[in-house]
Amino acid sequence: MRRSLRAWLNHQFKLKHNLDDVVQESFLRVIRAAVKRPIENPKAYLFAIARNLACAALKKDAQHASDAFDENSKVIPFDASMNSIDRVSLEDDLELLRRAIQKLPKKCRRIIIMRRIKGLPSAQIAKELGLSTNTISHQLTIGLHKCASYIEKHQKEPTFLMERNDRK
Repeated sequence: MRRSLRAWLNHQFKLKHNLDDVVQESFLRVIRAAVKRPIENPKAYLFAIARNLACAALKKDAQHASDAFDENSKVIPFDASMNSIDRVSLEDDLELLRRAIQKLPKKCRRIIIMRRIKGLPSAQIAKELGLSTNTISHQLTIGLHKCASYIEKHQKEPTFLMERNDRK
């Protein structure tokens, strides 16, 4: 049962470092619930608990991904209605964006984070950093172009799209 649960979670949610924790916690919760009352379908109950724990783990990972941009950045809202494929895709996109931003020069990176992640106005950023608004605008343009180039260079196209494009 442990092996099938683990395989299902890995297939549905692509959990990286939390997989074993989710499996273990799922079994513990089923055991605790079974002590209190009989469970009609233990396997279904186990998988439902595992699904809920996996969603919570993905939510936590999404929050950590947004925090990686800057310790004071806003947390990107988690959409519970997203399916696991969309969640994984969003997680991959956020990681690629994080890496692109981390590659920027320090001043440019700081301006991008303040403007695009925190949503601060350019005038406030200029005042806080002691720079002109023209410099802020110029650094934003440079930073956005560099991020777009990095993402374009490192973004993986799904294999099913490549196969279809190759046929043309």
